[in-house]
Amino acid sequence: MNISRIVTAYATLKPLQMSVLAAACAGLSIGAIGFATSQLMRGGTPAVVASMGAAAVIVFQFPQSPAARVWPILGGHLISALIGVTVSQLIPDRMLAGGVAVGLSLLAMAVLRCMHPPGGGTALVAVLGGAVIQDAGYRFVLFPTFINALLLAVFASVFVRLTAKPSDDNLVR
Repeated sequence: MNISRIVTAYATLKPLQMSVLAAACAGLSIGAIGFATSQLMRGGTPAVVASMGAAAVIVFQFPQSPAARVWPILGGHLISALIGVTVSQLIPDRMLAGGVAVGLSLLAMAVLRCMHPPGGGTALVAVLGGAVIQDAGYRFVLFPTFINALLLAVFASVFVRLTAKPSDDNLVR
């Protein structure tokens, strides 16, 4: 099937059909991210950061959202993971550290113009994620966070390119 037929078919989908397509793409992408990341990582570190589920909802169900663009996906998760790990190492009280990490992540994403709400969840995972994530320290920022966010951004970009309606020129990332 060629791309123009896919675009034409997508343009005629009803909202429920578009949600079914978004749901299928979200599920497949999270599964692929989990598989690919687990192949790159060993030692018990989780292969998929939980906040990627919320990110998948945004990028596939609301692809027109500024939060669904490549820079917010990558920047939002990476900055938030970095802040979460740092705060976790500086503040021993997990609940206090979680609040500080989420707040600082929101501020950093605003300043860096990469607002991605699931990034707050990434910061929280870095603080509350348990012993394996705590032991990983700054490696958590690269493995799995960076790999997860990069793959999600790639899947989101492909999704937008294949499904954008002709009037959606502003969605090209």
